[in-house]
Amino acid sequence: MPGHKGIKCDTACTDGQWDADCRTPCGFCYNGTVCNKTSGKCPFTEGNPLCSAGYRYTDTTCRIPCADRQWGVNCQTPCGFCYNGTVCNKTSGECSVTEGNLPCSPGYRYTDTTCRTPCENGTWGDNCSVDCSENCKSGGCDFVTGACLGVCQLGFTGHRCETGV
Repeated sequence: MPGHKGIKCDTACTDGQWDADCRTPCGFCYNGTVCNKTSGKCPFTEGNPLCSAGYRYTDTTCRIPCADRQWGVNCQTPCGFCYNGTVCNKTSGECSVTEGNLPCSPGYRYTDTTCRTPCENGTWGDNCSVDCSENCKSGGCDFVTGACLGVCQLGFTGHRCETGV
């Protein structure tokens, strides 16, 4: 009998287990609540999500993790711009440091660990640490590549107006 174990099926599953013989662990129910011992379903509490952050509510057992590039409650938040396209943490959305690199892709500021803040006007590159070229007449550049968004000052050429003519 589901939700019970023992020779006579007279012992209820311990918390965190369900199904026949209580061999299936509960999924990731919100706030650590315990699943139904017979069905494995996570309980619904008014005003709270069914599943913990990082797990999809595609069934009520909360066992399916978010797809890559998604995170949070019911996987509704897209990942930020993690370095080199790495996948963010499915629970927190954080980008991790990889091989000594900053967690964010070039063009995004590491002000929070989700890498969603683009460089401010006038800066570009890794953690927005490079100033746009003074030779760019418009004064602005692409926040990822540093390419001049306008025209170069007289006497300069190149994507970043870095080459003297």
